[in-house]
This record gives sequence, C-alpha cells and structure tokens, in this order.
Amino acid sequence: MYALRPPALDDLGLVPAIQTHVAQQTRPLKNLNVSVETPTQGLPPLSAAIELATYRITLEALTNVINHAQARNCTISLSVSEGRYRRLNLEIVDDGEGLSENHQAGVGLTSMRGDLLAKLGRFDEARAELERAATLTRNARERELLIARAREAGLH
Repeated sequence: MYALRPPALDDLGLVPAIQTHVAQQTRPLKNLNVSVETPTQGLPPLSAAIELATYRITLEALTNVINHAQARNCTISLSVSEGRYRRLNLEIVDDGEGLSENHQAGVGLTSMRGDLLAKLGRFDEARAELERAATLTRNARERELLIARAREAGLH
C-alpha cells in the first residue's frame, strides 16, 4: 500500500494535501467554488491507511464533481465523531445535477468502493472491486495502478 502513497500526504499532511489538490484542479475553472472544512482544532492523528483512503476518495469525488455534476459549489467536510470508537467523517456535497436512477458506477465510484472495502478489512471484495475498476478504464497507467492496488488488497 505504501508504494502507492502519494508524496503529498507525507510532505504536507492530509488536509493541506487535499487543499493543494483542490486549488490545482479548480484554478482553471471559473464556475466552481470548492471549500474544505475541518474542525477548528484540526484532525487527530490518523493511520496511514485511513489518510490514504480519505485522500483517494476525496480526489475521486472531486473529479466526479468537476467532470459530471455541473455544480457551482462544492464543500468537502472532514470531522471526527467521538463515541465508543472515534470515527472520521468525510462528506462531499455539491449543488450539481446528481446521478440518474439508471447510472452505472464507473471507474471512480468502483475504485472508491474498493478502497473503502480494503480499509474495512473486506479484502476479497476490495480486490474484486479494484479489478472491476481496472477493466472499466481505457487509461493504461490507471489500469496498472488499479491492478497493483487490487494485488495489495489480496495480500491481506
């Protein structure tokens, strides 16, 4: 998993890495405002696996907003719920059109589901989702990365 970890996570930390990516992706866009909201006290230390999954899911969701939602505003919110277990909450909301009822999940949603299943310890399901995502993409580099992620999920 760590071989596929983006350097920005180690260099900047989770929230600054997300903010940097948002700025890079939205700078050329005049019609989309994206804000990143976090608790005023910041986030507690997170495991590398949770940081990586949160980062990947956030980036993929932002890509979906940019490419498909036709949104004018998007908010990425990170928060923590305390209770018996501490839980990281990630919410990405936009004012775009949404998905049609008959929409079939593509590479992005399928790979997000695979990443999440891996973090939940459901490795066989994660591997299957990531392999499925690899079959959906036409981009050779993306396919290689998805296959590598599927292999890593299968090692657990």
